[in-house]
Amino acid sequence: MNAQSMTSLEIAQVTGKMHKDVMKAIRNMEPAWLKVNGRNFALVDYKDSKTGDR
Repeated sequence: MNAQSMTSLEIAQVTGKMHKDVMKAIRNMEPAWLKVNGRNFALVDYKDSKTGDR
């Protein structure tokens, strides 16, 4: 089975939401995701192309 994934930046782009709002929603969903799936979302490190921030 191949797992499909999207980054939070991709979700923000597709939904037209601000990235900070997508991140807030993800953080709010993590307890339920852990209960259902047995694990949290996978975190990755990336560099923001606009600000250079991580």
